[in-house]
Amino acid sequence: MRRLANAKLAEALAPVRHWLNQLARRLDIEADMQYRALVNARNPHAYARPRVDDELAQFERAKPEWVDKTDELAFQPTTRAPAQQGWPNISASAPQPLNKAFRNFHGNINAVTYPPGTVLYRIVDPNSADNSICWMTKAEFDKLSSKADWRRRFAVWANWNGNGEYVTYTVPPGRPLRAWDGKVASQQLEPGSEYVLEGGARQIVLDPTDLDIGGISPRQANHWGYSDFGESVGLVGVPTLKNNWYSQ
Repeated sequence: MRRLANAKLAEALAPVRHWLNQLARRLDIEADMQYRALVNARNPHAYARPRVDDELAQFERAKPEWVDKTDELAFQPTTRAPAQQGWPNISASAPQPLNKAFRNFHGNINAVTYPPGTVLYRIVDPNSADNSICWMTKAEFDKLSSKADWRRRFAVWANWNGNGEYVTYTVPPGRPLRAWDGKVASQQLEPGSEYVLEGGARQIVLDPTDLDIGGISPRQANHWGYSDFGESVGLVGVPTLKNNWYSQ
């Protein structure tokens, strides 16, 4: 009887335990954001992504394997935003950061609902926000073999995201997550540029305001490093593997 009672009590208290775990995680992140120590750091903002000009200059010297020099886009950007009641607005009228996010897709954009317990992945650098719009499923994350593979398939320029780390988000109980799913469109370095990232992987775009801070994991290193072109990346004083949750 005692074993049966313990089992039933554990089942009944499961939502409370989950809520307490989420509360503890939220307090952990918020405390970390408020009280960060910078040890022996003259410049606490030493980490910086390459600029567009830096990338262009590097491509002219030695084009990396993850970028193509072409006047064709393998995956043309979608020209029409989807609209469905209850799903994020990713049209030209949407506020930042979702403004014109439909242009990051190729072909059909699908309205999807992720049930509680679903784990999504986001690749970040020390300056990236944990709660931003671009994510992927675990299946897509597991396919990635290198930073070059990620940059090519997800069409991410170094001046957008330096990489090096990742976070996960677990959809909480009672709050299914609505998002858009589809193929990543090819990206030009600049409008009319001959340097292109292929795209073609499957990405998720969601509204960051739909995320609960308690569902964000601690940051983890993906072991691909922070450098794309062999540049020196000064990380003294930079809070690597520290969560960045920004108020919306």
